[in-house]
Amino acid sequence: FLETTVTGLDLSDTHLKQTTFQEPDFREANLKGVSGEMAIFLDATFGAQDLSGLTFTHSQFMGSDLAGCNLSKATMTQCNFQDSDLSGATLDGLKAEQALFVGAKLVGASVNGATLTQSLFCDADLSGAVFAGSHLLQCNFQKATCKAGNFANCELTYADFSHADLT
Repeated sequence: FLETTVTGLDLSDTHLKQTTFQEPDFREANLKGVSGEMAIFLDATFGAQDLSGLTFTHSQFMGSDLAGCNLSKATMTQCNFQDSDLSGATLDGLKAEQALFVGAKLVGASVNGATLTQSLFCDADLSGAVFAGSHLLQCNFQKATCKAGNFANCELTYADFSHADLT
């Protein structure tokens, strides 16, 4: 699906296996209950979609606009959000072990009670993000911007904040 118009597309309860979307606009698509493995969403626009409870594994969301999306209680194991915009997104209860958020923007995101074990946040902008009560075991935050970030009651064993901005 290369530069395909997906306005009004109904993908509810659809399983996407090794499906590729490049530069799609999902703002008016129905994505309720969609799941996938090894799916690729390059430079996709999701708008403020309710994606809560979705399950994706080994999938790519690189360069995608997920700002304002609700990904609460979603499972996104080994997914790649490199250079994606998740500003203002709700990721409460997200399960995303070994996920990549390298260079991603999570400005003002709510990530309360999430499980993000062994995830990478290198060079990410986490300004004002709230990770309260999250499991961040062995996460890498090298060179991340964490201005006014909230990591209260988090599991931070072996987390690496080398060269991060924690002001």
